[in-house]
This record gives sequence, structure tokens and C-alpha cells, in this order.
Amino acid sequence: MFHVKQGRDVTRILSVVNQKGGVGKTTTAVNLAAALAMAERLTLLVDLDPQGNATAGIIPDRSGLGIPTLYEVLLDATPTEAACRPTPLPYLMLLPGSPDLVGAEVELVEVSGREGRLRHSRRLQVLRGGPRNR
Repeated sequence: MFHVKQGRDVTRILSVVNQKGGVGKTTTAVNLAAALAMAERLTLLVDLDPQGNATAGIIPDRSGLGIPTLYEVLLDATPTEAACRPTPLPYLMLLPGSPDLVGAEVELVEVSGREGRLRHSRRLQVLRGGPRNR
């Protein structure tokens, strides 16, 4: 899933989903996010996979990522901006996945409104104001 800033105050949310594995969801999401960023569209790629392959596709050396990740956004109410990471592309930010996401569904089972946690955490100030200065 990723967010694309379109013009002044319009944001599009695109999701690449399929129940079946091995159909190219991660490859499609990473390449589409990179293409949008190259077209100077402010883009946030959200890696919802515990394997973190989208994260690895954008930032190959994940050893220095640390926390917070998407897991902390969903379970610890960490602000989205705190978990977003810059990437080599100035218009692309990454909200990295984590192996901890494997247990997130179980941990959220009794949480009211769990299906909307990511949507409600999206205080995406990170996409405002254009690309990062490098």
C-alpha cells in the first residue's frame, strides 16, 4: 500500500493486494512507488509484509533500520512520521515492515477498531512541503 500526494490537498491511496502468493505484489508496489517518485509525486510506500521484501527492495541494508516500524505504528500508537524512512529517491518515503508483524493480527484481535488503525495513524505530515533537501 502506498500514498501518493497529488497536487495541493489531494492524496491517492493505492493498494496492491492478492491472496495468492508469488504473483508479483511486492514487485509491482515497489516499482510503481519508484515510478511515481521519479515523476516527482510525493509517495509513501507502506510495507505490510512481515518478510519486509518491499523494505529490502528500497533499502537493501536493513540492519540499520531499527525501530519504529509499521508494527509500532499499529500497536504502540507511534506516529507514522516517526516510523517513515527516507530513501535514495527524494520523492519516496518508506514505512518499513517488520518480522514482528507476524503477531500483530493476534495482538490486535481484541482491540476495538483494529481494521482502521493504519488509516487513523496516517498523520502524514511527512508528505507535505515537497521533497526532502539533500
